[in-house]
Amino acid sequence: MQNNDFSSVQTIYILRSGEHVTSREEFEKVKDSFEWLDKKVLLTEMLYARSITNQDSRSIIAVYEEQKSIKLFLNLDADFHVNDLIYSAAV
Repeated sequence: MQNNDFSSVQTIYILRSGEHVTSREEFEKVKDSFEWLDKKVLLTEMLYARSITNQDSRSIIAVYEEQKSIKLFLNLDADFHVNDLIYSAAV
């Protein structure tokens, strides 16, 4: 079953330092570090993730400053921790 709730997909920005930014207020402070990011691409990824995220799980879009990359983590279970995103940058 698919979920049509935007809250089931979260965008997290991972800084070079490993710090993760989740709120709009925090992002405003570091947005210059993500000038390379195409907002249309991010929106496309968000809509895609939203369309395939199951009702009983969540998905995360991780945006990495250092690698200048976006990675989708789809249908995560309750055991997934945001800190796991930092280590996933190298994968």
